Amino acid sequence: MKPFSRVIAQLLLLLLVCGTAMAEENDFPAEIKQYFENEKILEIESYSSSEQLFAAIARDQNHERVLYAFQQINGKWVCFAKTKNAIPKMELKAIVSVSDTYQDRSDKGVQNVPNISIRFLEPNEDHSELWMNFLLDGDRYILRDVSAYCDGVFARYENGAIFICDDDGFYSNIGYIQYTESVNITTFDYDKYISCVKKWDDKYYELTKDVYFDENHPLLYYWPSDQTISVYSAPTGNAFIEANGKAKVSTNDWILIYGSDDKYYFIQYAINESAMRFGYIPRQSLAYSEPLEIMWSNIKATVKSKTNLINDPLGSKTKIKSIAAGTEVEVLSFLNGWAYVEYRSASIVRGFLDNQLLNKEN
Repeated sequence: MKPFSRVIAQLLLLLLVCGTAMAEENDFPAEIKQYFENEKILEIESYSSSEQLFAAIARDQNHERVLYAFQQINGKWVCFAKTKNAIPKMELKAIVSVSDTYQDRSDKGVQNVPNISIRFLEPNEDHSELWMNFLLDGDRYILRDVSAYCDGVFARYENGAIFICDDDGFYSNIGYIQYTESVNITTFDYDKYISCVKKWDDKYYELTKDVYFDENHPLLYYWPSDQTISVYSAPTGNAFIEANGKAKVSTNDWILIYGSDDKYYFIQYAINESAMRFGYIPRQSLAYSEPLEIMWSNIKATVKSKTNLINDPLGSKTKIKSIAAGTEVEVLSFLNGWAYVEYRSASIVRGFLDNQLLNKEN
């Protein structure tokens, strides 16, 4: 993670901690003190409280860490969470804190939302190697953020999806992944969650590490819904469709979204193990609703000699159409030395040509 991002992250963490009332163990509310005595815990490692919320990380008789969370109900403290799975098995100092306000990383304002955060850090360090935050949602505390600097990932959970962010940890999403496991603090499993994040974070860089498509950085989409969607070669329902009009993408596999216009996403997806295809699908086909703006060059050009318009310059280089010498095309962008162009004949077709075979207008 870049240093300035880590500094900002620590400031945000301080916002969560400041104003949190820390009680001496002897001053714990009677119900909580009695609860811990009944649990026969060995040690209370960290605790924090507000007027309505109390959380603690303690060691049980097996020396395992347990997260406890209590809330005020009818004037009494009631335990609503007792879990080990929300705490990763790390030999780092653990700190739990509660707050009645929350600073969202994508929102400049402070929200009046009770939350519980857990941090892990080296004993003599002040920066967190791991930070998790759970926000009150109705009557449950639901995961919001996981900043796992130790694993090089930052991910936000929202409405059934993991938003995987770039390694700055701010704003720029690189993945939108369906997550169906529990994110309720009472049953949340950190190991399952971080395993899913790391899997798709690695997949993103596997797919994009050698791709240089101007400034268009794709988003990795995975949301299994048993859909098959027709893929057009241009952003219009009248565009040419490859594979004799049968080109389709399945939502049960990964899709790279490079951007969109008003009605279509520009995507890349796998046809088989050795071939991929670029194309367009209606935006309404996918659950993702935060389109990336895509900018085209729109440079006029002519083809120097007869060549093939292809759909996969990164792999199989499958032919879409033959293009005659002198044909006028519009250069939209460049991908690893290939020109991405639009060609208009009986139907609109977009694909890739060898950039060296084009005469471009100034």
